[in-house]
Amino acid sequence: LNAAQQARLQGRIAATGLSPTQTGQTQTSSPSTVDTISNLGTTAALAYMAFSDERMKENIEQIEDPVMKVNMLDGVTFNYKGAPEQSAGLLAQDVERVLPMAVAEQDNGMKAVNYAQVTGLLTEAVKELSNKVARLEAGRS
Repeated sequence: LNAAQQARLQGRIAATGLSPTQTGQTQTSSPSTVDTISNLGTTAALAYMAFSDERMKENIEQIEDPVMKVNMLDGVTFNYKGAPEQSAGLLAQDVERVLPMAVAEQDNGMKAVNYAQVTGLLTEAVKELSNKVARLEAGRS
């Protein structure tokens, strides 16, 4: 990492209260090409894919009351303590109230959101709203 990246990473580590050995830092085999990877840093890829095949799943259930749950979330902008860059997202405590399986808690009590799991909730909310719009438009015809 260059000096600015290292300083930014150290600020984020300090804000979480985690020690450097708890951050999951991994040095790649060619650090000049791909810098240190950290679960507190930024990653970039052309694509990220998660296994989602129906054949791998059981106990599949539709998410209930998706619009109500989305209405309990606030999209916010913020900056992490010690880091000047603006970010946008959700607060883990809010997500935990409506979709607890999408939140993980670290040993020190800090919480993290698995945003990929929030996708199902958002999809169901859009479908519910789309169906309401279709019913309203059909009533005007």
